[in-house]
Amino acid sequence: MDDRKLLEQYVRQGSRAALEELIRRYVDTVHSAAIRQTRDTNDAADVTQAVFLLFSKKAGRLGKDVVLAGWLLRATHYACLHLRRGEARRKRHEQKVAAMTPPTDKEGPTRHGTDPDWEKVAPLLDEAVATLGGSTRSAVVLRFFQNKSYKEVAERLQISEPTARQRVSRAVVQLREFFSKRGVVLSAAALEAVVIAHAVHPAPLGIAGSAAAIGARAATASARHAAIAKGAAIGMVPIAVKLAATAAVFIVVTGLGTAGFRKLHPSHTVGSGSDSTASVASVADVMQPIRGRVLGPEGQSVEGAEVLLARPSTPARVYGTAQDGMLSLKTAADGTFEFPPTPDATAVVVRADEGFAQMHVADLHKSHDVTLTAWGRVEGTLKIGSKPIANQTVSLFRNGGSLAIWNTWRVIHDARTRTDANGHYVFARAIAFPPGTPGSLLVSLGDRNGNGGRSREVRVAPGQTVRVDIGGTGRAVTGHILADPNLPAFSGNLFREVLATTQPVTRPAPKPDDALAVQSPVQVLPVAMSADGEFRIEDVPAGTYMLQLRSAARTPGSDYPEDVAWAGAEVIVPEMAGGRNDEPLDIGGVAVILNKLIAIGDAAPEFSAADTAGGSLRLADYRGKYLLLRFRYTAEDPTGIGLGELKALYDRFGDDPRFAQLEVLLDGTADGARKHREAMALPWTIAVPGNSGLAGLVGKLRGTSPLPEVYVNNPTRLMLIGPDGKLVAKNFSAKSAFSIVATALLPGKPKIGPAVLVEHHAAEDSKPDAPFTTVPNPSADRNVARAGKFSVIDGKLGDFSGAPGVLNDGRLACSADDPGASLFFDFGTLEGRFRLDLADATPIERISTYSWHKSHRGPQVYKVYGSDGAAREFDPAPRIGTDPASHGWKLIAAVDTRPARGGDGGQYAANISNAAGPLGIYKHLLFVVFVTETGDDWGHTFFNEVDVIRQAGGK
Repeated sequence: MDDRKLLEQYVRQGSRAALEELIRRYVDTVHSAAIRQTRDTNDAADVTQAVFLLFSKKAGRLGKDVVLAGWLLRATHYACLHLRRGEARRKRHEQKVAAMTPPTDKEGPTRHGTDPDWEKVAPLLDEAVATLGGSTRSAVVLRFFQNKSYKEVAERLQISEPTARQRVSRAVVQLREFFSKRGVVLSAAALEAVVIAHAVHPAPLGIAGSAAAIGARAATASARHAAIAKGAAIGMVPIAVKLAATAAVFIVVTGLGTAGFRKLHPSHTVGSGSDSTASVASVADVMQPIRGRVLGPEGQSVEGAEVLLARPSTPARVYGTAQDGMLSLKTAADGTFEFPPTPDATAVVVRADEGFAQMHVADLHKSHDVTLTAWGRVEGTLKIGSKPIANQTVSLFRNGGSLAIWNTWRVIHDARTRTDANGHYVFARAIAFPPGTPGSLLVSLGDRNGNGGRSREVRVAPGQTVRVDIGGTGRAVTGHILADPNLPAFSGNLFREVLATTQPVTRPAPKPDDALAVQSPVQVLPVAMSADGEFRIEDVPAGTYMLQLRSAARTPGSDYPEDVAWAGAEVIVPEMAGGRNDEPLDIGGVAVILNKLIAIGDAAPEFSAADTAGGSLRLADYRGKYLLLRFRYTAEDPTGIGLGELKALYDRFGDDPRFAQLEVLLDGTADGARKHREAMALPWTIAVPGNSGLAGLVGKLRGTSPLPEVYVNNPTRLMLIGPDGKLVAKNFSAKSAFSIVATALLPGKPKIGPAVLVEHHAAEDSKPDAPFTTVPNPSADRNVARAGKFSVIDGKLGDFSGAPGVLNDGRLACSADDPGASLFFDFGTLEGRFRLDLADATPIERISTYSWHKSHRGPQVYKVYGSDGAAREFDPAPRIGTDPASHGWKLIAAVDTRPARGGDGGQYAANISNAAGPLGIYKHLLFVVFVTETGDDWGHTFFNEVDVIRQAGGK
């Protein structure tokens, strides 16, 4: 009986005999692949059983064209990858090849380890096969792993025999190229012969029986087998999706939850405060098809409804056509729909003539009915003054929301239309809010969400129409600025001066059960400026306002513009009969005040301040150093000013005697600054001006502030002052500061700690295996890191990073872009920290680190600290922004392998040693690693391996 019939018996009838026969047929193939990749007999046995556990669960999802051997080898590859990346992989890495040989009763050339060519091919074979395309891989598996003739390959794949030969031939060329790049050069005939002879060998007795028992009864699976199976399942998801999309029969063998049905109204969409936390999908849910049934407002099944699947890469839009790449489908006659398993899916959006709904995928796995809410309708007229405005954009937005909520949904609720010749606009479909549910919309002139006073808040009940007219009230305000025409262009706003009004501005409370369209209180109105200095603000209601205009310019190399000049005036708009006056209110000329600024290369003006210790400091105290200086107010949100980036910068350069970091708070007292520093865990110096608080503000207005005006005209911006007291850079972000300071300090960087020997091979000269000659290659000899445990203590790893265990698995990367064999931190971060824990306090002779990447992720920039863990103040996990040296750690060395010139790509090895003796006696090592550059956010090193060598004779 062929595989397909056995598979059908197992899936449809639950035949244990059929499952056992399939496992018997392929256990040798799976176990052979597992032994090649894990190099450990116990791990290989666990992987084999985990793969057949996964197979028993997924058998019903395999398409009729799937080559079972190929699917199992793919599953084995991901299972081994999961195991290798996990911490459980830390054991027995030092076993010899002979110790990895599986038991067998056969002798001769099929025994693992007797053929020199096979010894070279075996460790790379499964990775090489995984690089092949699906149909090509199937042909290779049948020919080389199943020892099928070309005729049998052709029959199985339903192709001609010449086509089968051609596919295998192309595959051999690809495989040879893969091996040759890794130093294994074989002819096509030799490669075919060695793979056919050695790729599959008998599995140990008992493996097949154990696998069959686990497969037939998943409850017998150990936690380890289940974990490996889940890891493999997640890795294979793209394959599963492809198979599910092309299979003639898609049978779901995984049970779905039977939780009670829950109706989901649009109040659960982005912006709803009642649903800020999304349901979390389990691993089992991730592997399920995404299916449900769409019901109309009256509970009827809805045929032909459009269902969109929201994902991070392709957010779903409530309005408009589906974007390219969007997964969408139409509901069947009974209202049902089904998507294949899609691990990164966040939500489904359903839209039809009957209404709209959306639901988190995790909730859909529990409650499959999706009930629509009837659309509302919004229409109105746009006017400026009394004149209707044609062909203008009007936008509809969902009100409220946050980044956290957006990330859980990935659903866009924006719609746009244009006014007709009469200024009329219509949104025929608008999200409606059933009685008792929160939420509202915003209708706005233009493309911006809330364009000053040109916005109206809208709440629409299901099936209702709400009229929302924009503009047509108040009066225009005009004037001109008295400025040098050579100044940069002015821009600004008109702000309502709430404190000057006799009556507080109130906002009508939303009425959950009624349709509602309210005029949002006008707080800010945009100012239209002309090139000759004339300005106009349309539709200004009665009230008291403050006009604020600014002229800004950006210094080359800066991230932010700075105010060159400003103009301001109080504007009082009197009450108007009927709330409308067609005659503009001309306020005449507005005086312009020029700001005092400091230019690059100018000497920074002297100032004094009080520090948090009760002492005083002056700018002159920092002569001879690069000073990173910033002025700000205490109330500013620290997360919005790059606090994490500034802490990473201080971790990187804070111990450099050529650098200092100072922050001056423009308000408060020295005691308040001290409490602020402690609350925010800021490691750098904090100070306040000598005349601070309210008195300081009054002094500034009177021109008697102790701080020169150049520092307070554009506060909250960073500036770098050089050792000579002159300005080096200004108005840059905290992230840019990292590169600016690194560039300034690069020449003549001080040597910290013992000798650091660096070996670099350019990208074109790099190779796998043992490439280094000056720095020792990775070795098990006295290498205490092999038995240690690596763990990340702060910072997020990159999405495709290997687990910490890759740092001591004894293997270098196989290529210049091998993320799974490397540890690296996430895109856009500046710093990460990982720790190595040894079994005992050990005298360390040297520390070696290795990396390989084709670009700027190759060089290494890090500091390494050591501790025996005995100090009273010892902190085993000091976070970013915390100085390890003040928490029981000793700085061993600072490493920076970036080349002074030329390309950054290639292989790097750094060796830290001390000719005078051991580096120290340590039980823990802390690696504080930094980006190599910040130009494109991809600057974190690909660390492949870390060796820690015990001193000879040391214990």
